[in-house]
Amino acid sequence: GNTGNCQVFAAGDNAKAVTIDSLRLEQLDLLKLDVQGYEWFVIDGGRKTLRYCRPVCIVEVEDNDQPTKYEHTSKQGLGILKGMDATCVAKVGHDQIWAFPLTDNIPFDKSDHAGAYQDRGGRVHAGPPFPLSR
Repeated sequence: GNTGNCQVFAAGDNAKAVTIDSLRLEQLDLLKLDVQGYEWFVIDGGRKTLRYCRPVCIVEVEDNDQPTKYEHTSKQGLGILKGMDATCVAKVGHDQIWAFPLTDNIPFDKSDHAGAYQDRGGRVHAGPPFPLSR
């Protein structure tokens, strides 16, 4: 069934939307998305963090493949995860559980921020994907 089915309604104040990447997370193990058709934008705004942290992602997906009021389908958002080598490993009701393949990530040195990580294809990237100092 539906594990969420809750909505936030405006009561006169606006909420500030931020991207996952703008949070500059050093660690992210689990990401649960129930964003009612906004999957593409949320996942797109977290590409660097998702690529670096490789969390398990639980994504509630609408049954239809029609563009939402935001012009993208849930499937297009999941396509971003698939393009980063994540795989849907389970489905529970409307939720899909996505996992990234295990890699031999090279941990970065937090003292000088000069670390690197190796992706599935063996390419080494300077890392982390954003400066850690705030």
